Amino acid sequence: MSFDLYFCAPRDYSVDLSRICQCFSRIEHISENRTDDGTLVQFEYHHPDTGAYCFFDFLNADDHMADGRWNLPKTLNPPALVASVNLLRPYFFALETMPIISAIATDLGFHLFDAQEEIVYAPGTGPAILTANWTKHNDQATIRMAQDAEDPIRKPFLSRKSSRYWWEYTRARASYQESFHQDVFVPSILLMAEGEEVKTTVVWSAEVDEQARPNELTPLAQIFPKCDYFLLAWGSDNKPFTKAIVPYVEAITAMGNSLEPLDGPVDNLLVLWPNKQRESAEIFRRLPKRDLGGLTHISADGFSDVVLLDK
Repeated sequence: MSFDLYFCAPRDYSVDLSRICQCFSRIEHISENRTDDGTLVQFEYHHPDTGAYCFFDFLNADDHMADGRWNLPKTLNPPALVASVNLLRPYFFALETMPIISAIATDLGFHLFDAQEEIVYAPGTGPAILTANWTKHNDQATIRMAQDAEDPIRKPFLSRKSSRYWWEYTRARASYQESFHQDVFVPSILLMAEGEEVKTTVVWSAEVDEQARPNELTPLAQIFPKCDYFLLAWGSDNKPFTKAIVPYVEAITAMGNSLEPLDGPVDNLLVLWPNKQRESAEIFRRLPKRDLGGLTHISADGFSDVVLLDK
């Protein structure tokens, strides 16, 4: 189930495949899919960190016949390309992909035909309009599928505010790590399902030197973004790490003055600097550790940020 936008060239426009390929070559995280005979049939966008993706399929005369008659102005050719962004996905899928779709259409001088609304957008139409329409149909599809009497689909829920925070932090994390000149780790925020809810989780690990200081922990100096849980992990290279969780508020309260606020790509960032590692060891040891229970890791497209009517 996808939200489809069709790229339509003006009647006097000669579609140049090489120019289309050149346009896509300037976009990060784009790959090509070809048939066995080498014919290019699709571009795929997929961000390795955020997990957001969409597809760009080339269309031919047979595709036009299969899709029926197009309700297009006479000034436009039938579609040459279609961009598909899946529905039943978090809001940030549109935030990430619609600027790309808008930029491609503008660069190539193509109009965009919104098949869901049967609206044609001129080149230069901004991503906000496309995002709003995707969001409308995504909300409708998510609610409809959750209410299906025979085969309901209900993904674990994360609020849209938290979902966007995760996305903004995740897409900036790698470059933010590179910006540090001190030995400070910038961790990922893990998406963990707990029943019908998503719990954002950050790992904080501590190493044990079993030969030199078998009873002493050395917690990692790192950034702490806002989340639901800390996942504590401690041990050594000689045996598996033990894992436990502690709620974010409890951990932050216990760490107190060991943490300092920090500016970054999102709000509510705290940092444990290397010179605070030793004093944080006892705090790490005394934190009220809990079993992971039913927490399971999920992918970026494995949850929903749409509020259902029965919630």
